[in-house]
Amino acid sequence: MDPQLKYVRSLHYDHTDGSIIYRKPGLISRIQSDGSVIYRYEVSGEAGLAVDTQGHVYVREQNKSEIQRLLPDGRLRDVILKEKDGIKSPFAIAFNESTLSVNIRKTLDHLRKDRNHNAIELDKSESEICEENKNLHQLKKEKAEISELYDCVQEKEQELEYLKEHGSNNQLYLKLREQGKGVQDVVKRVQEMTMSYKRAHLKFKKKADIDLKSMGSIFEVKEECYVQYSPVKLQQAQVQPVRVESINTFKKEITNQLNLSNNLRISDIAVTADNTLFFYQAVVTLPRQSYVQFINTKSLAIDKTVKVGEGCFAITTAGDCIAVGTTAEIRIFKQNGENMNKIALKDPFQFKYVRSLYYDHNNGSIIYRKPELIYRIQLNGSVSYQYELSGEAGLAVDTQGHVYVSEQNKSEIQRLLPDGRLRDVILKEKDGIKSPFAIAFNEKEKLNIDLSKCKKIKTDQLRGENAEISELYSNVWEREQELEFLKEHGSNNHLYLKLREQGKEVQDVFRRVQEMTMSYKRANLKFDKRAAFDLRSKESTLEIKEACNVQYSQVKFQQAQVQPSRVESVLTLKRETSTHLNLNENLQILD
Repeated sequence: MDPQLKYVRSLHYDHTDGSIIYRKPGLISRIQSDGSVIYRYEVSGEAGLAVDTQGHVYVREQNKSEIQRLLPDGRLRDVILKEKDGIKSPFAIAFNESTLSVNIRKTLDHLRKDRNHNAIELDKSESEICEENKNLHQLKKEKAEISELYDCVQEKEQELEYLKEHGSNNQLYLKLREQGKGVQDVVKRVQEMTMSYKRAHLKFKKKADIDLKSMGSIFEVKEECYVQYSPVKLQQAQVQPVRVESINTFKKEITNQLNLSNNLRISDIAVTADNTLFFYQAVVTLPRQSYVQFINTKSLAIDKTVKVGEGCFAITTAGDCIAVGTTAEIRIFKQNGENMNKIALKDPFQFKYVRSLYYDHNNGSIIYRKPELIYRIQLNGSVSYQYELSGEAGLAVDTQGHVYVSEQNKSEIQRLLPDGRLRDVILKEKDGIKSPFAIAFNEKEKLNIDLSKCKKIKTDQLRGENAEISELYSNVWEREQELEFLKEHGSNNHLYLKLREQGKEVQDVFRRVQEMTMSYKRANLKFDKRAAFDLRSKESTLEIKEACNVQYSQVKFQQAQVQPSRVESVLTLKRETSTHLNLNENLQILD
């Protein structure tokens, strides 16, 4: 058909150059105002024409279901939309101001989000850089300190070498005495460094499902430092070593009677240099408050506290540091509260508390005791040996490395070899040992034993019963803590087994409490006036024992916890069956 016979279906006037773009079926033309043709472009379809602010012409291709974009000179630039984009047989198209505003607004929102994201990333990067700078500064500081220590030692060594060649023995002796304190400070600082340093390296973490898009991640791993440090024995005289004899016999010498409150019991003891027995001297653990309390022993004033975690019963010294044991870890920190090391315990009894703790200065190992178990571990957490026994606490080590433990149920003190094997039993009940608990050595190899849990000697029955109540309360509290730990960290099977295990013990506690409430009497004094009043006759005072007002409701331990059902009243009765019994004449039904 002649194009002159086809109608103009779409029309656009370009204000920039005064040209006109129009579309007829199968053809697009751009002309000047005088009718001269600028260009023509063949396209299928009848209508559909739009022009943007830059002069690009948008036309629809009806047969191809797409939108094409032409350059201002009429050449095809690209196809902006196709059928896969949701365009199916497009017809009329147009631009409006709102669409442009929306696009601009979306672009601005996108830019703002990118800016906020970049700001967050910058803050995060800044924090990481600050942390890295802090670590780098700390490393430089420690490097400078190590260099200073090294130079100091080198200088002292050169001074000694010079005096060996050119000085007298007196000068050499005085120089050694002068340098002794300085070298001790260097040794102490090096020991602190080896306890706190970690070795960091990058470890590749592989994903479970292999994906080419992501091969996994790399994260920083910190392990124990492999620096092995053996402190120099500065105070040991350079003479022929004398063989240290083993401790073969023990003899009971003195007994100190302590006036302890009824609700207190000794869980650990230590001996000072002047052979005075102290209980948690200088630093005490407060298990229920989860921190340790420093105490000034001269003025008995309360000093600072350090948070260490729940159940901190055991405490010991590690050089100038303090070690505290909880359920799952042993923490070593300085006296100012600065953490130096944290040792994760690998024993299977994570719900039991560390009751006794000892740091072996000879080889740097740690010996700790939990109920019915003793472990010896290194500073990296590796286990050297374990030993099973009854009782909760009581641990001491002599100068030869032998470990002494109290067997509370057997009323004896056992001695273990340094490798964890039983050597012998040094003290028994016949030696005056009854239910030993806390034990400790002093500098003269005298063993101090706490017998406060012994029921053999009682000042009066009431004090003994109060101590028993305190012991029952402590046992119930400890079992409650074990169950709380399993609720958070254990499985249902572990919790069930622990409940079954504690069932018999809890029943015994309930039975004992019930016996106490049944047997207790309330005693008071009553004035008894004589029947015949006489000035020469004195009145008497009688002790009256009445029933105790303690009300005890026993827990129904074996009762299933189900919802009680309502019992209906019996309204009607109906005979259902009748059974005839052949009874002997001499027999009679009583019930």
